[in-house]
Amino acid sequence: MFSTLCYSEEFIIHADDKQLIVSTEELSQMMVTHYVTALPWTNGREIFSGVLFETLFEHYDLPLPETVGLIALNDYRTTISREDILKYQPIIAFQRNGEPMSVRNKGPFWVIFSLEIYPELDNINYHSKMIWQLTQIYDQF
Repeated sequence: MFSTLCYSEEFIIHADDKQLIVSTEELSQMMVTHYVTALPWTNGREIFSGVLFETLFEHYDLPLPETVGLIALNDYRTTISREDILKYQPIIAFQRNGEPMSVRNKGPFWVIFSLEIYPELDNINYHSKMIWQLTQIYDQF
């Protein structure tokens, strides 16, 4: 059975011995980045709107760790290195083509790398980091 947090429009950041609950509303108040890109799971190019990891951590006055751990609704886990976050600027998307994303459609939060800006990321290694139905972020794993 899943917790109610998993079905809400919130995720948790576990960092600096704190637990921060972040909502879609809070993300929308931060500087939003838009990527137009095609992904292996989409039919052509789509617009993804979200917040850069760097922006998110700065907003909460948290240091960007060497490795960020990510957990999805189905307990899928992956990591993204600080180096990749700074170099490739992935976002935590909360809108797809201007609309909120439902759990059924990989939402409400989906980590997106722009494969249009960085075509070298169009491989299984980076596909596996584009976690959808994000529920938790850790500063250490």
